[in-house]
Amino acid sequence: MYYLIIPQRKGQGRVKMKRRVVFLSIIILLLAGGLLSADKLHKMYIKSQLEPEIELQEAIKNMQALKSYRYDIKSGFTIEQREEVISEVSGEKDAGKTHIKGEMVKTEIDIYYLDRTIYNYDSLSDKWLVIESSTS
Repeated sequence: MYYLIIPQRKGQGRVKMKRRVVFLSIIILLLAGGLLSADKLHKMYIKSQLEPEIELQEAIKNMQALKSYRYDIKSGFTIEQREEVISEVSGEKDAGKTHIKGEMVKTEIDIYYLDRTIYNYDSLSDKWLVIESSTS
């Protein structure tokens, strides 16, 4: 039996080693990228499984239990690629005191609810309307 032995050229072992290092580096980077994005992908999956109506009811229930909070609400619709705003309101609640300010149906509003009394600013007359309330 005859064997053909081809002598290696100088530096050929180094080339193989460099290829292995590059290959392993690429594999490690791909694995690290996969691990880093796994958390984001998991969160996106969880959000895609949520039911909006149930989440909204849960959020409202949680808000009612809070002592204080702030919010911004914007409602509207789009007609022929033109956005129409119905209302844009900011509000806050703190220890039973409520303040709402913004615009509803193109009318400025500024309302306070303090100690079972509603204070509503009328921008046309530049006066405050005071309404006693029996609700809390």
